[in-house]
Amino acid sequence: MRQLFRKKRLEIIVEGALVETVRALLDREGATGYTISSASSGRGDAGRWQRDDITPALGRATILVVANEDVARRLAEATDDLLTDHAAMILLSDVEVFRDADY
Repeated sequence: MRQLFRKKRLEIIVEGALVETVRALLDREGATGYTISSASSGRGDAGRWQRDDITPALGRATILVVANEDVARRLAEATDDLLTDHAAMILLSDVEVFRDADY
């Protein structure tokens, strides 16, 4: 059986208008990689929402980062500080990866 390596998975679900702000923070704080995906619809405290294809900034995006624990926690805390006054979810969980050097 191949060896797995423990890392942290940071997921940030944020308003489309804030994606570039979060991307800049991740770059500045040392994220070595991330994936950004558009979210098409969902439900939260304000009720249901659906992305408007004419104005994507009104939609949401999910930003996924996998990193070692120290980096992931630093990124999560910096993101939380940045998004305190915005609708956002910041999730941090354990994950196992096959390629330790990639993260």
